[in-house]
Amino acid sequence: MLGRSALADPWLAPRIRHWQLTGERLPESSWAMRASVLKEYAALQRQHLPDRVVVSLVKQWLAQMRQGSSEAHQNFQRVKRLTELDQLLGSLVIDEQFAALA
Repeated sequence: MLGRSALADPWLAPRIRHWQLTGERLPESSWAMRASVLKEYAALQRQHLPDRVVVSLVKQWLAQMRQGSSEAHQNFQRVKRLTELDQLLGSLVIDEQFAALA
């Protein structure tokens, strides 16, 4: 069942591959990394789709990402009723240290 887990964590497959090649287990992806991908995804989708559709897509992905992540779950609970894309994206809490590195 790699598919759903890969939706929740975009770096799952590379981590598994690293483990297969080296035997070393890498740490799980942080919420900041996942949220950064989600924001980038929204920006790309916004170029081609209406904001209301992008809001729906972001919520759908966030629902998948909350699997196994209390931070993602908390963010989902906070934004699930928002309908404005900028407000939704601004409400996602991202670790400032990671954001500076991204």
